[in-house]
Amino acid sequence: MTTQTDQIARDNARAELHARIDRDAKHYPPGAKAIEIHERIRAATAALAHEYVDLCPPGRELSLALTKLLDEAMAHANAAVARNADRL
Repeated sequence: MTTQTDQIARDNARAELHARIDRDAKHYPPGAKAIEIHERIRAATAALAHEYVDLCPPGRELSLALTKLLDEAMAHANAAVARNADRL
């Protein structure tokens, strides 16, 4: 049986998820400071990716490391800047 407290907790959780979706799906036009940071993130990520290629033997693991770095880590770093530009 669902209690009123349980229903309130579920409603609050849903409201928080809807707020997160709205925040994450929003377009954040970059300001000058954010553009500079995005460029630095891309340069640092590329430098590390080149270092991986020089240090690691070719194979599945290197491919995964490059994918995670270039597709995931860089995207999350850029999202952190875009979504929190007011805190730069």
